[in-house]
Amino acid sequence: MIDLSIVIPTCNRADLLERSISSLCDDVQCSFEVIVVDGASEDRTGEVLASARKTLGGRLTVIREDRRDGFVRAANKGFRAGVGRNMIWLNDDARPLPGTLDAAVRQIDDAAADVAFLAMFHRYAAQKNVAYHTMHEGREYRLCHVRGTLYANFPIGRRETYCSLGYFDERFYFYGADPDLSLKAWHAGLRVEPAYACYVDHEQHDDDRRAQDNSVGREDNQKLFAKWDLPDKNPYRNDFDPSRPCTLRGLHPLRSPRVTFLLSTYNRREAVLNTLGQLRGLQSLPDFVAETIVVDNASTDGTADAIADEFPKVHLLRQCANRGACAKNVGLAQAKGEFIVFLDDDSYPNADSIRRMIKYFEADARLGAAVFDVVLPDGSHESSAFPSVFIGCGTGFRREALIEAGGLPDDFFMQAEEYDLSLRLMNGGWRVQRFADLRVQHLKASSARQPARTTRLDVRNNLLVIARRFPRQWVRPYAIDWMRRYRWIAQTKGWRHRVAFWRGLFSGLMKALVPSRRQSVSAKAFEQFAMIQGIRSRMADAVAQHNLRSILLIDVGKNIFPFWLAARGLGLEIVAVADAKLARSGRQYRDIPVVSDDDARLLGFDAAIITNISPVHGPKRTEQWRSMENRPVLDLFEMPQTTELSVAA
Repeated sequence: MIDLSIVIPTCNRADLLERSISSLCDDVQCSFEVIVVDGASEDRTGEVLASARKTLGGRLTVIREDRRDGFVRAANKGFRAGVGRNMIWLNDDARPLPGTLDAAVRQIDDAAADVAFLAMFHRYAAQKNVAYHTMHEGREYRLCHVRGTLYANFPIGRRETYCSLGYFDERFYFYGADPDLSLKAWHAGLRVEPAYACYVDHEQHDDDRRAQDNSVGREDNQKLFAKWDLPDKNPYRNDFDPSRPCTLRGLHPLRSPRVTFLLSTYNRREAVLNTLGQLRGLQSLPDFVAETIVVDNASTDGTADAIADEFPKVHLLRQCANRGACAKNVGLAQAKGEFIVFLDDDSYPNADSIRRMIKYFEADARLGAAVFDVVLPDGSHESSAFPSVFIGCGTGFRREALIEAGGLPDDFFMQAEEYDLSLRLMNGGWRVQRFADLRVQHLKASSARQPARTTRLDVRNNLLVIARRFPRQWVRPYAIDWMRRYRWIAQTKGWRHRVAFWRGLFSGLMKALVPSRRQSVSAKAFEQFAMIQGIRSRMADAVAQHNLRSILLIDVGKNIFPFWLAARGLGLEIVAVADAKLARSGRQYRDIPVVSDDDARLLGFDAAIITNISPVHGPKRTEQWRSMENRPVLDLFEMPQTTELSVAA
């Protein structure tokens, strides 16, 4: 990766642009790229860029706009196109002095993790709002502040910092953009520091374009002061105080947010706007304060702009690429709430559920995740296949637990990320528990959903969960079971899903071969998840209570293996597995035929045992079978347990 991306918005300033690019070619020694965003120039800017390409070659990227849309939008286009590990923007009438950008790269590389930007000392004509000034070669260079807080002029920062802060707020046209970006950094707990011995000559060239921008700039300042609730300026003195950074009224609310609603989105504009409308009423209720963070995964349908316009209080983080559901990690780094609620862009809770959630966390210091009951538009419910795995469209977390566990797995994109994080939470001693009285509405918006991709990622990521988190003795049996099950599911959906299955299996195997990513959980955490010993002890109780010799298993669920293992250990005959969706002629689970519900009822067995442990689908299957079968239909987790259970630490 190159050291620095330099973004230069321009329009009809060919001579200035030529001098600026020439200075970069002559003076910068680190690896860099130049991204020029041309606002539909009508002068000889095209010739200047063609000439520059002869010198810069592939290091020059030109983005030409159909019309000039303002500095802020142009700069953001450049930021999103940049690939350098650090980024900086320059005006087309600004020229860094020799050695400046190389020194700035070295300083940002050495800076602490909480330093967002380094501010360049620059030529600044006005005498007001000066934070620092210094003389260099007989000329004065300055840094600026806004109502006492240092902000970054021509800021150099790490690429991930620009991404996480969402670049420039596109409600601004020009003048409010850089102080606003810096204030966002302060508000996120980051700092802005001077870039020492780094100087930029800024001509502040007076022409028709600058005159036009000045009129719009007054509106920008009004937006800036309204957004941050900035105090009035002291007319008698310079109110910059480096010992008291970030003392602005708007940066610290009277009460810190107790709850952070965190969601990511991609090209689902109407769905996310509806969700934010539902959350608006939860922003500042009398008994708790909430904040909302939306991570936009580089949407192309106007989602981010619509959020910024309609919900200015929402903390919007614009990304330069689609990182899927795991992009929530970007928002997690900036969340201030004591409790973090994960939502989908089409799901939302009510206030009473949030109040009850807070009480559950206050009552149990080891509760790491409170899983909501998810209600679909038709009134039905959904949940994870495992009781101890949260569901991404509606779960509250204790922030301490979420940070300690490390957040979502960045390389998953989507699918099975809940399994990976749940196992890490349990491994850290935190409990993951579902509460039936916590409700979240999930609209299941269909746009941007790609079923074949979902199949591929389901296969790949579930295989990675097994390879990375399961204790070694359980890796092989669960990998065989889960991959067989996903293959059967793909076969019911058509050839695209069959192809997706094999693609997911191959990519999962390749990633699973990286030994450095394997960090298996403890036996205690895995038992909490899979309940292998718990199922055996409960089945032993059922055998004693009902004098069982032969059983029917119901559903080839994700956790059927402990039921099969327990039955074999207790000497039970398993006559078949009944599955309403996956039954096929000749299909077998570990040499046991998989048959339809109707065919299963014709077989001889002492009792049917539900293997589906999903909090929603398990009880539903129990009810179905009890309504049509006179023989015992046992849900082992309905039964009081008498057998003593011991779990290794």
